Amino acid sequence: HIAGPDSQKALSSLLSEDTLRDLKFLHIKASTLNTPKEEPIPVNVFRVSFTGLPGYELHVDAQHAHQVFRHLQRAASCRGGGVFGSLALNSLRVEVAFKLRADLDYVHYSEAGIEMFTKNKDFI
Repeated sequence: HIAGPDSQKALSSLLSEDTLRDLKFLHIKASTLNTPKEEPIPVNVFRVSFTGLPGYELHVDAQHAHQVFRHLQRAASCRGGGVFGSLALNSLRVEVAFKLRADLDYVHYSEAGIEMFTKNKDFI
């Protein structure tokens, strides 16, 4: 997962031309990650964000995961970014009020802020 205000620029520097242009939220597009000294790596780019900022997931074969991670890390560090963990990601998600099922287990829908999904519904 790569996320942040410059994530699109960082990722665009690695992917085939125009991969991220017009990639809508929760959509996926096949591409290749281009590296200077290695063969291009096939990737599926998924536009998703749990932080409230632009974000992307790259789905690759396991054999390429370490390579892709290295290139993402390098592209992010060139822009002042770095690695962050799932606890940081989760706290960012909570700050922007993105709800997951676990957040709703013991909360009434009106308290959870999801009325738009429940209007005109009969509940028993």
